[in-house]
Amino acid sequence: LHIPVKQGEPAADKMRPPPSLELAVDVLKHLTASFHRENKERPIVIIDQVNFLENTPQAIHILRAVGENASNYQTLPRLVYVTSDHLLNNHFASLVRSRPFMVHEMSEENAITYLKEKLKIQNEEKISEAYNRAGGVPAYLDMYVNPAAAPSLIDGTIAGYLSKSGATDFALLPGFRALAKELMQKDQLTDSEAQQLAGSKDFLMALQQHNILMKEQDYIKFHDSAVRNYLVRKRYL
Repeated sequence: LHIPVKQGEPAADKMRPPPSLELAVDVLKHLTASFHRENKERPIVIIDQVNFLENTPQAIHILRAVGENASNYQTLPRLVYVTSDHLLNNHFASLVRSRPFMVHEMSEENAITYLKEKLKIQNEEKISEAYNRAGGVPAYLDMYVNPAAAPSLIDGTIAGYLSKSGATDFALLPGFRALAKELMQKDQLTDSEAQQLAGSKDFLMALQQHNILMKEQDYIKFHDSAVRNYLVRKRYL
């Protein structure tokens, strides 16, 4: 069962009962029982685009709690959460068996195909410009539904992440520049190497929480090629 999270209509939302852990568990128990009667196994429920719930802490709390319950009880389905947002992913990081699957970047080939077939951009120069700015990040590629507005929207989003992380603060900027320059040369750094360049563990964590960097296994990398290319364009490096 695939459930894409969508922003609801206000009128319809008012008619629904208020969200609660008890209600969520009750619905999923009924789903599991019904599916098991017909198929003799637990269902897998994929909750997609959970990044739409970023501004709804109560919903995130409920999903976390359901995930913890679903890891332990046969009466609930196996849950898979999908997000393209690294910051939201942190809300679920402590879960073992219900940790989200994070959709990161498309390959260059897939991103170009997406721009051509889904967004109907055919001019090769414009496709190259779009990929250079958006990388393979689905949210940024989707901004090219309006090609004229997309560049400023993407740059504004990344600039906002930099500001929230503290990277533009006068005291932290030298450490961020040194870290970004080293990542540009080496592609990845160990956690200890990155922390030493950043100047503090808290700053390094803030860069990860705000989609500038990411940790993959034991290495720190740029969160995506859109961030890396932005830093080059804005001469941070």
